Amino acid sequence: MTTHHNTQSVQGNSPIQLDDIRAALMGEFHFNTSLTDQEQSRANLRAQYIYDITQMGFDWFVTLTFRYKKTDHDEVAGLAREFFGLLSRDLYGKRSKKRVIHYAAIEKHKDGSYHIHAVIKQPGPDSPLNQSEVRTLIKGKWHEVASTNLDMSSSGNDSERDWFRPINPAELFEVGQYITKDCYRYDDTIIYDLCCLTGRKVG
Repeated sequence: MTTHHNTQSVQGNSPIQLDDIRAALMGEFHFNTSLTDQEQSRANLRAQYIYDITQMGFDWFVTLTFRYKKTDHDEVAGLAREFFGLLSRDLYGKRSKKRVIHYAAIEKHKDGSYHIHAVIKQPGPDSPLNQSEVRTLIKGKWHEVASTNLDMSSSGNDSERDWFRPINPAELFEVGQYITKDCYRYDDTIIYDLCCLTGRKVG
């Protein structure tokens, strides 16, 4: 995971503010002219996404890959929706309106194929699971949806083979930067219904 800014100077020991994130993101641009309206809009949206991530105290960073490359964005988004639905149902029951708190981003490889990055909050005390149990549950539900063993990444990227890891609270800004990095190039990296910050079903 690489970034272009000193995240410690942004987050530090005090709560991060939206303006801090905006200022940090501006450091990623190397330009002599002003941003276009589209660039500014995407930068503002990305700052908001990162801010949301830093405020939730997410516990797990997950990369969901496919055994065979998938190049249809809508198909990948649909599989992600199904996955988070199954995960919530397993944790809270089929009839419950509770949902696992998560934030997901669809990232596009240079070859046109997709994978998913997500940050997930540890289930509440009504569904106590340890790290190993959470990992096993996520792996099982993704295999159910995508027929993919997450220990075998199709990307060949070493950083993505370690598909599940805990998040240190001090690195939430860095994680947010990483999973939203495609937002400058694409408008469909973050999809509203692939993110749940309330822990409740919408609608």
